[in-house]
Amino acid sequence: MLRWKNKITSPNGGYRYFQKETNTMIEGPHWNGLVTYVYQHRVANGIAIEPGWEIELEQYMCEQVPDGCIDKPDETKGGITAEMVATFTAILGESILKGNPRVDQEEATRRAGICINCPSNVKPEGCEGCGVARIKDLIAKLAGGQTIHDNNLESCKHCGCLNRAQIWFPLGMLQKHTSNRVMSELPANCWKKK
Repeated sequence: MLRWKNKITSPNGGYRYFQKETNTMIEGPHWNGLVTYVYQHRVANGIAIEPGWEIELEQYMCEQVPDGCIDKPDETKGGITAEMVATFTAILGESILKGNPRVDQEEATRRAGICINCPSNVKPEGCEGCGVARIKDLIAKLAGGQTIHDNNLESCKHCGCLNRAQIWFPLGMLQKHTSNRVMSELPANCWKKK
């Protein structure tokens, strides 16, 4: 899989991505700017965001500037990584919680009870130490408190979120940011389908 090899220096003309659904070219002066602008554009236009969505941006850039890319194995085939979980949860959480209240303790605990018995409650792959501080910070920032199940909550293998954080998100907002593909993959008893 072709991946952009250097996200620190910008190519001539900066970074860009064409969002087909809205027929819009989005430009960013640097990689993080492009990611932010594409994310904001997708949220504003009701386009669902999935774990690893940034790879689409890299692949578009590789089509435009092939010598800016290298061939790397697809890291997402085996499962989700700690970095993907942390990044996706941060982006989704900040978007969902802007102006929206978290669910109450009883509802978060009910949701957590469903997640701990779910086979999709998985530990992300990769270096555990690398993302621990970031994940702890995200949980402190996004969660509305603690439940009795917190020690058994990992990440959802389908949507890529930290379960300890997402159990506190308003359901309607969470569903709005979840693609139809991901919704169809969720187990039948998942609280996100209700």
